[in-house]
Amino acid sequence: MPHNSSLEPDNRHNKKMVKQTIVITIKLFGGIDRDSGFSEYDPDKGMDLAAPEGIRLVKALKTAGVKVNAETVYFVNGAKTGLRVKLKDGDAVFCMKPLAGG
Repeated sequence: MPHNSSLEPDNRHNKKMVKQTIVITIKLFGGIDRDSGFSEYDPDKGMDLAAPEGIRLVKALKTAGVKVNAETVYFVNGAKTGLRVKLKDGDAVFCMKPLAGG
């Protein structure tokens, strides 16, 4: 019978994974910054958010203090998406109100 001479615990069966931290950029358009109460928001830079890997868009926005509502349209890396999408490191999130005009 093999003997484990190491004093280290055997973690081969430990399925628990440590989540990495990701950074996403959030840009707000159409007055969403004002609606969310941001007085110093720079629309050219947006805001960076450090979050756990796999965070859903809705949670990331709430964590950043952005008001989430049904009228807002969301894009991740240029593609329209829903609030339940999981984000990855480096994702660019755009939040905008639908515009109408004529």
